[in-house]
Amino acid sequence: MAKQKTILFLCTGNYYRSRFAEVLFVSIAKKMGLPWNASSRGLALERGVNNVGPMAKAAINTLESMGIRDTDRCGRFPVPVTIEELEQADVIIALKHAEHLPILNERFPAFTERVEFWHVDDAPEALDLIESKIMDLMARLLGGGGEAPRQEELRRAPTSEAPRKPMTAKVGRETAGRRGKGVTTVFDVPQDEDGLLELAAKLKQRCGTGGTVKDDFDRPLVRSMRLELGTLRGRQRSVARDHDAVAKPPRPRLFGKHSEAVGVDVANLHA
Repeated sequence: MAKQKTILFLCTGNYYRSRFAEVLFVSIAKKMGLPWNASSRGLALERGVNNVGPMAKAAINTLESMGIRDTDRCGRFPVPVTIEELEQADVIIALKHAEHLPILNERFPAFTERVEFWHVDDAPEALDLIESKIMDLMARLLGGGGEAPRQEELRRAPTSEAPRKPMTAKVGRETAGRRGKGVTTVFDVPQDEDGLLELAAKLKQRCGTGGTVKDDFDRPLVRSMRLELGTLRGRQRSVARDHDAVAKPPRPRLFGKHSEAVGVDVANLHA
């Protein structure tokens, strides 16, 4: 019989997210016959001043709606994590990177490199996301024959060079006031002024026309220099979503009645 391994789930108060992840994982692992157990602990229990009772009712109710009842795990009160528990765990998962990495760096800096960080906010919709992440974790365990996933697969290993994010912009077609002659306008270009000028020069060289940079002040929350081009001949346009964009108010129409907006991969224009 294979030796049982342990996953340690971490959140701030060990009251909601990590507890739900622990109980759900254990239930599924037992049903699937995986040699894995789970526990959960809190990184800063003192911050859970509004937590009442041993575990969040919402998490317990959701588990019960899934046919999962574990009175022992759901009935205990939150527990702070210890160095011994971090040392003994085969896999460590913290539920929220932005929230938990600073606490780990402050209190347990020797273990941060061993942690897989998820991105689950302390919010009502967290449980659905945790369920999805648990099923993904199960698939990884099954893919490894029940063995622990390699640490480089579980966490983002630090590299000397940060991964490049897709550079996207929006493209529109402007004809108003131009006697039917269209101008392709690119806006929300993720470049500073020098980068825009350089890009404009390259596009003018490739396309043979255009290449005027203008300021655009109607979206103060987004870097939105506008890059006006005569045409983009022979370039394939691809729709892309900018997941890093901040929340912003509705934008006034820039290109008039017959305008069209699509995404264009700015990085490819440098190639």
